[in-house]
Amino acid sequence: MPKQPRDEDRIKNMVISGMQAEMETGGLDMVMSVLKDGDGKQCTVQEIREIETQLVLGWRLKEKISEKEIKDRLRIYRQGMGLPFETKEEARTKVISHEIRDWVDSLSGTFTIQDLYKWMPELSQTSKDRHKISAYLSKLVNDKIIEKNGRYGHFRKPETDIEKMDFAGSNEKGVDIWLPFNLGDYADLMPGGIMLIAGEQDTGKTTIALNIAWANRNMWDVHYFNSELGAGALKRKTLLFKNTEPFQWQEKISFYTLSHDFQDFIVPGPDKLNIIDFMEASGDDYPYVAGWIKQIHDKIVDNGAIVVICLQKPPGRDEAVGGRGTLDKPRIYLAVGRGTMKIVRAKDWVTDMNPRDLALNFKIVGGADLIPTSDWEKTDKWRL
Repeated sequence: MPKQPRDEDRIKNMVISGMQAEMETGGLDMVMSVLKDGDGKQCTVQEIREIETQLVLGWRLKEKISEKEIKDRLRIYRQGMGLPFETKEEARTKVISHEIRDWVDSLSGTFTIQDLYKWMPELSQTSKDRHKISAYLSKLVNDKIIEKNGRYGHFRKPETDIEKMDFAGSNEKGVDIWLPFNLGDYADLMPGGIMLIAGEQDTGKTTIALNIAWANRNMWDVHYFNSELGAGALKRKTLLFKNTEPFQWQEKISFYTLSHDFQDFIVPGPDKLNIIDFMEASGDDYPYVAGWIKQIHDKIVDNGAIVVICLQKPPGRDEAVGGRGTLDKPRIYLAVGRGTMKIVRAKDWVTDMNPRDLALNFKIVGGADLIPTSDWEKTDKWRL
């Protein structure tokens, strides 16, 4: 079609004629016929698209038709006027939308818009593209596919699948596991449970954890995640245990060097004992510690694995770094001071007595042997 300067009145008249023709005939054939005759023969592509915009506006205002029906009408209109159904811009928007939806469908939990930019850098290069991404995420929020999660650009994908619990045939007894100082006489550790040892610095957390690993090596498949000791230091620690050799430890216990993202490496299963020595946290990390524990809990709660987590705690309080939120998921929560151990919380009792606040004194002999120097006593004077 030959191009002419835009004539707003001419376009407006053609739109009015087209809409009037459509109302009279009930279809788009007459609209396109009007546009192809007379002045319509001289329409540029830009003008054809502007007429299209006016038609859509008229449909929405006068007829209140669905978006699907509008799209169907546009397909007929564009094909009849010799235009592709999608412009390059619309096609790119469609690709971006499909990529985002596929990515969101593959997710669980939380994500940020920055995560999305990193996932599809070729589709988020310009500010216009990033605006499209933001707009589509807003649409997913409105459609309740995702929800906003606090700060701007942070989102959460709600979980929609849930299984009904079948507990009638399950085992209600605690697992068969060795715990220090006959702790198992007072508190059970259930399948899929966590025991947390909150200890002051240099009070024997590693020695306690290694005793648990060694004592259970024949009953459990033990996986020991070590964040502090190098190979030589670990060997020196094992040499402190009487009547054992380092190769025996290595044959029976799987040791790993790991200091973060423990939830990704925890080994699930009813015969798996995972020991984290220790979960490191700095000041900036403290608000996230409870969340890390929850992630571990979510990974093991339905498959029977056991996790022992060692955490630092400040002197003068029972809770580990991360505060009271760290109390939520562990079934047994211990506080360890210098020569003292206290049961801060036990959710599954062996007897009718709640073992909370039971405490004892102990000493470490030869760098390995845990020797109690008092009985468990329930007294509120214990605050470690």
